[in-house]
Amino acid sequence: MTRLLAILALLLGTCLTGGAVVAQTVAKVVAVAESAEVQRGARRVAVTRNLSLRSGDRIFTNASGQVQIVFTDRTRVAIGPNSEFHVRDVKISGKGKASKFAVRALGGTFRFLSGDSDKSAYEIKTPSVTMGIRGTSFDFIVNSRRRTRVVAYSGEVQVCRRRNSCARVIGGCGFVSVSNRQFEIPDSGQERLTLLASEFGFAANQNRLERSFRVETSSCGDVDGAARQFSAQQAAA
Repeated sequence: MTRLLAILALLLGTCLTGGAVVAQTVAKVVAVAESAEVQRGARRVAVTRNLSLRSGDRIFTNASGQVQIVFTDRTRVAIGPNSEFHVRDVKISGKGKASKFAVRALGGTFRFLSGDSDKSAYEIKTPSVTMGIRGTSFDFIVNSRRRTRVVAYSGEVQVCRRRNSCARVIGGCGFVSVSNRQFEIPDSGQERLTLLASEFGFAANQNRLERSFRVETSSCGDVDGAARQFSAQQAAA
């Protein structure tokens, strides 16, 4: 009898939605700079502010695009230019927390600030690593050589290669660069600062981010100064 009622409820829901079961909304776009697109199944449309996102959605940005997303559990993700981000499998409970939070960053620049869900729910994948977190704010990039670089501002990121060798990246400007072969740590604070200024767009300039997406970067040194110096060098080249 219980099973029969469940089937009838599912059929009723299908009728009310015109023959399709409505997928759960797991996030909302709070800011977007053109151009960015979202792919849902075979359909691909422009990303707009207040757009609702579901599991399976893929977001693409061009050379000037940027998207800022807030998930139902208050996790925040910023997606930089020339990036691809996949909301692979996110399940939100009735309490507004994720029982599963699996996403993929396939290329580009990202900022991640964890929300209210248990840390065991989070799984962030790139082509070279899988990341788990503990109460964390961090930036990471995936470059054209499939190398992943991570800088943690607070909390801890556990970064694991496919062969299950892992590195702990600790808040306070912990930094690691990972390829399929090895982990690398900058030899000096100056080398780390140069990488942040030249490759980590959100660290170098937070002005385009909503205030709730900004983080304190002073533990890394004078990132703003290094970014200005890098920009001047690029202009003079």
